[in-house]
Amino acid sequence: MLEDVYPDKPLDIRIVVPPTLGGRAVVDALAELAAITPSQARLVIQFGAVKINGSPCIRPSTKLKSQTRLTVSWRPVAGASRNVLTKVYEDDHFLVVDKPPGRPVQATRLGGGNSIVEELTAEAKSTWEPKVVHRLDLPVSGLLAVAKSTAAARALSASIKEGKVTKIYLALVCDSSRGRTFLSGAGEHPQAIDAPLKWLSGQARALVAPEGKRCLSHVLYAGDQQGACVVAVSLETGRTHQIRAHLAFAGLPVVGDRTYGGRGGHDANRIALHSAFLRVPHPVTDELLEFMQPPPAGFWTAAQCETPSRLPEHLVAAVRRMGV
Repeated sequence: MLEDVYPDKPLDIRIVVPPTLGGRAVVDALAELAAITPSQARLVIQFGAVKINGSPCIRPSTKLKSQTRLTVSWRPVAGASRNVLTKVYEDDHFLVVDKPPGRPVQATRLGGGNSIVEELTAEAKSTWEPKVVHRLDLPVSGLLAVAKSTAAARALSASIKEGKVTKIYLALVCDSSRGRTFLSGAGEHPQAIDAPLKWLSGQARALVAPEGKRCLSHVLYAGDQQGACVVAVSLETGRTHQIRAHLAFAGLPVVGDRTYGGRGGHDANRIALHSAFLRVPHPVTDELLEFMQPPPAGFWTAAQCETPSRLPEHLVAAVRRMGV
């Protein structure tokens, strides 16, 4: 049974910090106030559900000051930490899974006992060992390739490095005048975002900065779905939070992504970003394999859209265009 690391109750806390909590780390104070574990408190903080004097607090070690305003707004999704892992493809050498939002790819202090790798390791029962060749952020869903041997992992990693692997993401983005200006040039052909990113470890986020590492993303306006703006994104580099930071830089933060200024979203375990398409050479035969997986229901409801019965054709077309 998977270890449940998510608070399974809504948290609504609005207080002025009393002297008794002054000087305490916010993670410890939250665990005490909400009667949850420190690991659960860290996850709530990481998802941007905690604010101090109206500003998001994403560092668990932040010290609270007496008489400041502390607010917490967390809405769990029943059973989110126990989502069944769907296998899209599997053979003796590698597999492709549909990662649920809110589940870590590998074990972390926030998700011990609930990671994709741990589940696959338990299933393999020592007959093979899962090897991660690329990752998806905790609140992101979609296609993820996992090797079953060191040799397969090396082959897949080499394909990624050589640009032979294509990954296309779908994102629901928040509208803005700056974002619409950007999208005006991304309707027929993908628009490039060539902006270096610097990782701010203390804030667990990426920032566009001249001294950062080169990052290149391509964005195509895929149209609207029941009023929500949808874009398809492909990457030429694979930095942490690249899509999220680049879209926010273009004035199009992902719906529900509070770390980068995204509005909306009712599910603290996910943002509206999904790895929808994967093209990868087989690690042994070199056969080019393609996979497409529609987003889960929570992707659409984040923007108050009804979940379509299938991925709309205009979005399929946009993904295909990006994958050419």
